[in-house]
Amino acid sequence: MITKYEGDGVDPPAQAVHPRVTARFTEALKEVHPRIDHVVARLVRDRHLREDIVQHVDIALYLHIKRDDAFRVPIISWAYVVAKNKAISEFRRLKPEVAAGELPDRTPLFRESHSADPTAGIALFDLLRDVDRAIADPRQYRVWEMTHVAQLTGVEIARALGVSAATVSRDLNRAMAKASQIEP
Repeated sequence: MITKYEGDGVDPPAQAVHPRVTARFTEALKEVHPRIDHVVARLVRDRHLREDIVQHVDIALYLHIKRDDAFRVPIISWAYVVAKNKAISEFRRLKPEVAAGELPDRTPLFRESHSADPTAGIALFDLLRDVDRAIADPRQYRVWEMTHVAQLTGVEIARALGVSAATVSRDLNRAMAKASQIEP
């Protein structure tokens, strides 16, 4: 079937996107995409699932910029939360019995990059939950998670949490001391 645009010599209408939106999105994408791809690669060992999650973050970033919403936290922090939530959602969709807490015994935390088994990511989220319990302080845990999982800098974390860089450093040291008490 031929649409009215095919074969009649008329180009389909261009989608109207303001150049300011395109410029803001391009700049944000340069900052966010490679770092989020790296973080998601650590959480997800399936290449296709990783690409889906990163694409979801990219689309969410575009829509956020297009709506002209202001970011209340650094863009990378916002993107990390979107990626983490999407990964958890995908794990639950792919393997509901694993997401419900029934992780098979002897499931290694990391798998080879060609493995499509989502249990490696679930194991990582279980480990993060154990670290959260051990730290027992929400801000200290967020600092620890943003440092070790999202690989944000101290300055980025300070801006995201609205505290000083010194506070981030102190919280990280306290969180590390508490997290080191977890038995393997």
